[in-house]
Amino acid sequence: MASPITNSYAATVSTTCTQASLSSSTAGVGRVATEFSTANATHMSVMQKFKNGTSPANNSPVYVFAVANNGAGTPVRTDGVGATDAGATFLNANLIMTLTNAAAAATGDTIIANVTIPVGWPTMSLGVVQATTVTANATGSNFDLSYILFNLQM
Repeated sequence: MASPITNSYAATVSTTCTQASLSSSTAGVGRVATEFSTANATHMSVMQKFKNGTSPANNSPVYVFAVANNGAGTPVRTDGVGATDAGATFLNANLIMTLTNAAAAATGDTIIANVTIPVGWPTMSLGVVQATTVTANATGSNFDLSYILFNLQM
């Protein structure tokens, strides 16, 4: 008889990624989170919580990207981004999630979304770009970019 496939989950981790007062950009300018080891995980679930600033555009997006690191002694990272919480421009990173404001977006609306993706790199990071046409809310606790690593086990 075949063994059932089960998942082995790690704890949820909130990344270090400063999104409070993040400027709106249509050119891929945003923030990269501090990178993390994928610890031989096969998949990861990512969740983003984002709070709008004053008078955001209707139906406007917030993008979340996966940034790969080849794990070499001198690492190569997607788009040449750094390893810590900092400003970054995303041109070639994998877009893994798009959060969209409501058709009648309002100041202070919170949007939350999640996605599960396969993991293919020993070290990764996540990045955020917002294009709501206004600066994001200024309170850091109104944002969260978190992940859970897990392995499929037989």
